[in-house]
Amino acid sequence: MSANLPLPSTDENISTSLSSGITDVAGSMDVGDASKIPGVTYLVIDRVDSAGTLKATSLWEYVKVTNVAGNTLTISRGQGGSTAQAHGSGAVVEAVVTSAMFEDWYAALNPEHTASGGHVIATATVTEINSTRNILSSATVTSSLNLSGASVIGLGLNPSWYIPSLPSNATTGLGRPAAMPRAGTLKFVNVTLNGIISSPSVAFDIAKNGTSIFDTIGRPLIANSTFVSTASIKTPNFNSGDVLRVDYSVAVGGGNQVDAIVTAAAQ
Repeated sequence: MSANLPLPSTDENISTSLSSGITDVAGSMDVGDASKIPGVTYLVIDRVDSAGTLKATSLWEYVKVTNVAGNTLTISRGQGGSTAQAHGSGAVVEAVVTSAMFEDWYAALNPEHTASGGHVIATATVTEINSTRNILSSATVTSSLNLSGASVIGLGLNPSWYIPSLPSNATTGLGRPAAMPRAGTLKFVNVTLNGIISSPSVAFDIAKNGTSIFDTIGRPLIANSTFVSTASIKTPNFNSGDVLRVDYSVAVGGGNQVDAIVTAAAQ
């Protein structure tokens, strides 16, 4: 949004005249030529007469232009300590740079700068963030932008568990529980082993809130670095706060003799 700060005129020594007189309370005035008067600026009326002779300072009136429509100017009266007063038709109107103009700039810029000139932004509005997905349509940032799975729409969740090998063949490896930050759907599960083992296959399971997500009888058997497809997932949907947990072992003899990485891909 524009700060609507005043601008000086587009050229030096710009002057025109009133097309008709104005009262001391008029909120607009018509001039002969407003083509070089910016939309927001300061003017002085009756500083000089038509011959260029300086008038008494008590007759000067500074006005702030807030809108230009053709040759009609919307004005705020009596600026810079001057007195709002009536002016006759033909009164000279001049573009000026006044102390009030600098005061407007100071009031707008000072709050957003430190003493050393740095920018101070307490609150900013982000209208859109785009990457390969449209993650955010709108967000308000206060001091910092902190995004979690609960607030980002359309971003995939991919909980992953690393399960190291264990020396005892009677032991099953367990992955740490993972609480899902938002609702979603599991698409597939991928298991990667760090080497080919002598046992024919390994078994693994992912439980949601203590119950297996798979529709096969018992835990899925898997060879070196293959995956379970969506069709083999009985309960692919999950809610915010649901807890997923992995266990993994060699199908024959128990235990887990090689490292494994289990990744559940979800949206």
